[in-house]
Formats: sequence, C-alpha cells, structure tokens
Amino acid sequence: MKVKFKSELLFRRAIIPWYDTDPAMLLTLAFAVAALLFSLFGVAAVLDTPHYHAAIWVPGLLGILSLTITISMLIRLIGRS
Repeated sequence: MKVKFKSELLFRRAIIPWYDTDPAMLLTLAFAVAALLFSLFGVAAVLDTPHYHAAIWVPGLLGILSLTITISMLIRLIGRS
C-alpha cells in the first residue's frame, strides 16, 4: 500500500455540499423574502387591530429572522460572483 503525502492531498477537487450550491441558495433566498413579506403583512394586520397589539412580537420576530437570512444569502451570493 502506497502512503500518500500531504502535498498530494492538497490538489484534490473540493466537494461542495448540496446546500451550498447556487440553486439551493437562490431557493432559500426566495423563501426568506416570502417570509419577510408575510411578516410585514402580519405587522400591518396587528397594527390595524388593537386587540392584537400584544402579539406584535410574532410577526416582528419572523421578520427579523427572515431579514437576517436574506442578508446572509445575499452576501454569500454576491461574494461568489
């Protein structure tokens, strides 16, 4: 059995996970933008109904999380090109 040196192993082709491919990232970005729009409509509905003012944190949290994912995906996609 031949022992490989570390220098020989450095030139292997990198294996990219399926979730780090461009189509998967674009699909994630589309769902994050859809969730962001949904949360904006939720905040508008909560503000229109005084009875639901205590529950504004639900669509607000959804908006913050989806905005974080959207910004993260945009930075990664722009960094690739």
